[in-house]
Amino acid sequence: MAHRADDSGYSALCITLDASVRSKRERNLRNNYSIPASPNYDGLKVSPGFAPSSDDAPAAFSGMISPKVTWDEFSWLASKTDLPLVAKGVMTAEDGRLAVENGVKAIIVSNHGGRSLDSTFATIEALPEVVDAVDGRAEVYLDGGIRRGSDILKALALGARAVLIGRPMFWGLAVNGEEGLRHIIQILRDEFESTMGLCGKPDIASIDRSVIGTVSPLM
Repeated sequence: MAHRADDSGYSALCITLDASVRSKRERNLRNNYSIPASPNYDGLKVSPGFAPSSDDAPAAFSGMISPKVTWDEFSWLASKTDLPLVAKGVMTAEDGRLAVENGVKAIIVSNHGGRSLDSTFATIEALPEVVDAVDGRAEVYLDGGIRRGSDILKALALGARAVLIGRPMFWGLAVNGEEGLRHIIQILRDEFESTMGLCGKPDIASIDRSVIGTVSPLM
C-alpha cells in the first residue's frame, strides 16, 4: 500500500495509532450507524468476500487492527518508503518522543474525537507537552475541538503548526455542499484574523503562549 501511495503521487503516509482495540461507541448504537451495502474496499486490497457488517459499524473493522503493533513497525515502514510518516493519535510526551525516534516526521495530537476513550482529556490539554517533547524535530498538528477561529489561534499559540477540522466542514457540506464548505472556511478565517487582532498579534509568526491563560496546568 505504501508503494502504491508513492507511485500515485501522495506526499505522505498518515497512520492512525490510537485505536488498537474495539471501543464501545454508544452514539453510533443510538443512531443506528451502519456501513452502506456493498462498500468498495478495493484500495485496501482485502480478501475476497470481505464485507464487514455490524450494528456498530466501526467495530466490524476490529479484525483489521492489531494491539500487537509497536513502534518497531513504524521504523520498518520508514525504511520501506521515501514518503514521510505522520502519526495520528499521539496524546503524551512519551509517545511524541518515541514517534520521532522511530522515523515519524509529523505528529497529529488526536483522541479520535473522544469516541474511543470517552474519559480521556482534550487534545488541547495534551498539545503543549507533546510540542515540548518533540522540540522541533517533527511538525505537530492538532486534531479535535476546533469550532471557532479563536480555537485555531489557541492551538497555534500552544505550538501546533496547523489544525485539522472535521465536524464544521461536514456541517457546511450537509447544509449547502461545496458552497457551504467554502462559507465555513471563510467564517473560521474571519474569526481567526479578528482574534489575532484583538490579541495584538499582527501575523502568525508572532503568535505564542503569551496569549494563553489557563485555570488548570496545561504547561
